[in-house]
Amino acid sequence: MKTLILFSLKRRFFNKISILLEVLFISIIVICFNADRIIQALNINIYQPIELYVSTETRSVLIDESYFNDAGFIFTDEKQDTQLNYQDNQYFVYGIDNNMSRAKLYGLLLRSHQAIILNSSHPSVEAFITNFNSIQVNYDNEINDIDSLKQTILFMLITSVYFMMLNFISVNSNEIIMEKSTNVLETILCSVSSFKHFMAKIILGALTVAIQLFTGLILITLVIFQRYQYDQGKGLLEFIFKYFNLPFNSMSFSDLLNLLDWSSKEIILLAQCLLFLFIGLLIIQVLILMMSSKVKTIEESSSIQGPFYLVLLALYYLALSLNTPDQISNGLAYILSYVPIASMLTMGMRLLSTRVMLSDILFSLSLSVLFLFGCIYYGFPFYKRGLMNEK
Repeated sequence: MKTLILFSLKRRFFNKISILLEVLFISIIVICFNADRIIQALNINIYQPIELYVSTETRSVLIDESYFNDAGFIFTDEKQDTQLNYQDNQYFVYGIDNNMSRAKLYGLLLRSHQAIILNSSHPSVEAFITNFNSIQVNYDNEINDIDSLKQTILFMLITSVYFMMLNFISVNSNEIIMEKSTNVLETILCSVSSFKHFMAKIILGALTVAIQLFTGLILITLVIFQRYQYDQGKGLLEFIFKYFNLPFNSMSFSDLLNLLDWSSKEIILLAQCLLFLFIGLLIIQVLILMMSSKVKTIEESSSIQGPFYLVLLALYYLALSLNTPDQISNGLAYILSYVPIASMLTMGMRLLSTRVMLSDILFSLSLSVLFLFGCIYYGFPFYKRGLMNEK
């Protein structure tokens, strides 16, 4: 079995297509971590704020200009095709054809209109309206922007690993179909038993994902180190914060790490989420191996793999739709966090959003592990009959 695993790993990673994909992956990572330098070199302006010609008289009836700047509008004294004028208690807008920009501008002009009415009213009327439109709400705990950013980063990592693993669940399936269609399987089964062949495919799937994760982390670390040597990542972070309108000033990679202050708690949390994800995809791999053993030709493989991809995509979007406090606490997401396969995403959401008891984690993990071993134990006879083309 060891020889079979080593041979399959060599065949998977040391071929022209795999090497080409690795080169493509490295190129994408390098481009992402040097996006600001590339955009600057190509002289591309992706922000494209809208310049508005606004006369001095018009500016006097508008709210603070900073509100317009935050929404993507810049006031200018030079004549432009895009103009904003205020005359006879009406606003006139010229040259803006984008509905989203019009909606933003309408909201700002409405606030300006309300400010004019309040300023012209009696002080008691203004105080009444201000009091009428505002309430004081005190929450038991404040939402920390840094904690929210940490959860967002962790969820992005989990989602990236999830979709990356989807690329490998069909590799074993394609290998079995290829071995059967080219009559190589008979030669392999003369050297190893069908059970060892079955276990080798499962181990191969796990090793493939682990190797891809490990090499991916090494490559990303090297690219980050290269960018850190250039400017400590200040230009890239400034580009990201400005593009996504995040409330952070310019900082380096070191400053960002210190700001996030990753603790052992977040690392353990990420490890738990990845463990559930890994076990869930192992279960799916066993199931797809069982089904693929019945396939005799490559043309039939799509009829097996297609439904699995659709189910996994449906599970992902279902998990996103259930990512609400009520659902996670005592709704459908809470129930699915104990269901094998579904728990690889829903339990991760619970871990990121709420405090989960250790007993709940161990119970859900035990159910997934037992289900995995059950699939292996009861699925092997089905797999063996498929290899031997038995009914």
